[in-house]
Amino acid sequence: PPPSWHWYGRMVLGSGVGLFVDHKKGEIPELKSLLRDSSVDKDPKQKRLVMERVVGYMTLGIDMSPLFSEMTMATATRDLVQKKMAYLYLSNYASLQADLALLVINTLQKDARDEDPMVRGLALRCLCSLCVENLAEYIVEPVQRGLDDASAYVRKSAVMCVLRLRDLDPQVIVERRLVERVFGMLEDKDQQVVANAIHVLLALQGERGLRMMLSRGVVVSLLQRLRELNEWGQCLVLHVVSHYKPQDDGAMFEIMNCLDERLRHSNGAVVLAAIRIFLRMTIDSGAMHYQVLERVRAPLITLLTGGSPETAFILLRHVLLLCQRAPGVFEDEYAAFFVRVSDPPHVADLKVRVLVQLAGPGNSAA
Repeated sequence: PPPSWHWYGRMVLGSGVGLFVDHKKGEIPELKSLLRDSSVDKDPKQKRLVMERVVGYMTLGIDMSPLFSEMTMATATRDLVQKKMAYLYLSNYASLQADLALLVINTLQKDARDEDPMVRGLALRCLCSLCVENLAEYIVEPVQRGLDDASAYVRKSAVMCVLRLRDLDPQVIVERRLVERVFGMLEDKDQQVVANAIHVLLALQGERGLRMMLSRGVVVSLLQRLRELNEWGQCLVLHVVSHYKPQDDGAMFEIMNCLDERLRHSNGAVVLAAIRIFLRMTIDSGAMHYQVLERVRAPLITLLTGGSPETAFILLRHVLLLCQRAPGVFEDEYAAFFVRVSDPPHVADLKVRVLVQLAGPGNSAA
């Protein structure tokens, strides 16, 4: 039988507070009283439960804006869980409380100078997510300060906040030379900061940002740190490298040798991004290009047989194009393209089209 609403409410919050039942009249006055109660402030566990109720009702679409002053005061705590909930609430309701928005901004600016790096990073993220008038003038200094912060968590948050600044006031990006500062963070010692910097440069500058990263020094530096990055970061680096043109064959082989292990990665996006580089770099190399096609055959077949229908569709589109370019490469792997009973129609259709490309005297007997 389906779970009860009360059980579901307990599951969502994990606190035993059922949000979907017993909605009493006067719930907001009760919560306001609890948030102002000094005895509740002294008990972190009880205070968390009260704030969970506020945030939970907010996510259900119930108007919790009358509690704005109390939730603003609730940010004055050393409990990170309480701060996160308070920041979430403020981000949601700041635009509805224009008269109190300046109080929120002042509170967050103060927290952005806190000695705890987690608090600084959370405050900066919340500050940049507010939807209030003239926000740019209040966040420029915290963002610039965050870019030079000793904590990697604050730096990676500040880099992403540069995009928010661009949306609010594009001229600030030019005046404060933030593009150059973000570009300099490609050499940051933290891998997530580097990944965020690549993303922001591409989002801010487009093709110009991509060209900024296509020097040999930057490409080599990014490739050397490839193993440290998560899958998203690796895909960003591989996207940049795919547009790099090596000066000679030696440089091309060096890059391909470096990326060879990416062809065995468990993430399909990383494998396809690496394959794209191999194919692009050897597109004019004739025999070398055919050898690359043979090298990437096994990774493609592995992903095709073990992936979801969505992944299979993308891979089959790639394989179909490669078969048209060099039919002999997949000629011996025809069995991998047999249609299964469980294949969706769009996947089955592509498999048949690939088999048509592969059919020939060499496998006609099969």
